[in-house]
Amino acid sequence: MTTHWLSLLIITFLSSSITHGALIRYDIRDGAQRNLVHFTSDAALETIVGISPAVWGWVELDVEDISKGINGEFLVDSRTFLTGITGRDRILNDKVLLSQQFPTGMFRVLRVVKTRQSRLYPRKETVIDVEGLLSFRGVSRKETAEVFVTYLPASEETRSRTGGNLIKVHTIIEIELAHYGIEIPQGWEMRLSPKVKIEVNALGADRTPAKVIQIPNAS
Repeated sequence: MTTHWLSLLIITFLSSSITHGALIRYDIRDGAQRNLVHFTSDAALETIVGISPAVWGWVELDVEDISKGINGEFLVDSRTFLTGITGRDRILNDKVLLSQQFPTGMFRVLRVVKTRQSRLYPRKETVIDVEGLLSFRGVSRKETAEVFVTYLPASEETRSRTGGNLIKVHTIIEIELAHYGIEIPQGWEMRLSPKVKIEVNALGADRTPAKVIQIPNAS
């Protein structure tokens, strides 16, 4: 009898360890394309903002213990960036992004550098500094990013967007174009900044929505 109860206690403990405190995956896939990635170039003569809704990926963390680490990937179809001027979009795609040759950019989170809090509190933003690998135009480099994370437990209001518990992520990365083999096109020296800020604004859910974004076949 004692052995039976001891075995039951061990099984219960192991089950609890698996279901509580584990890293939970939040998928970023929205068929309505409400997630956004945008870049900003602030040059002397012109500020260019390019926006794309073709962003997808995932984030994995334990909201009760950030020290366990954060895993994640953010991907974007670089062919879909729009800046508001057709001629400018063509130059950026053909000469800067080389988007037909390299249609997908990706940022993979490698490790947490610093966090202001040990856990995420419902509906309260937490800032986390991470190091990740940015792959863009055939070049992969480690970059640091500032990530603003908000945990949104499932509620009637969140279900109007999608089911499940949600993670809102706002990621900011600043890069130097030269590090990715980008030469500023002739005549654009005062129109395109050598440093560009990339921002991802996305919502992940621990339940995959019925309708998801279509991921490009090319990589």
